[in-house]
Amino acid sequence: MDDFETDALYFSGEGSNGDFCDTILSRFSGSPKESHLHLCAVIGAMSGAQGPKSPLLTCRLLGAACSSLDRISVEPNPPSHVTGALLTVISSSFRECPLRC
Repeated sequence: MDDFETDALYFSGEGSNGDFCDTILSRFSGSPKESHLHLCAVIGAMSGAQGPKSPLLTCRLLGAACSSLDRISVEPNPPSHVTGALLTVISSSFRECPLRC
């Protein structure tokens, strides 16, 4: 998670029309850093699995990321790129949920 500037992920309505997923994807999808690409892959997969966008999508992503982290935490050597991306989603979406839920 050291590769992410998590303060830059807190947006409170700025950027890509205030959408959490769109903001992360627009900021990191063009990055050459592998960790940023993993983050975009996780966001894309999780948001696609959550169905249509709604005001609660960020809160649902937070729950899905927590659940995913819980499942892989029992593995002897969970993949660091996945845990890093999930922790970034959790820390970034946590601040947005109270505003939307």
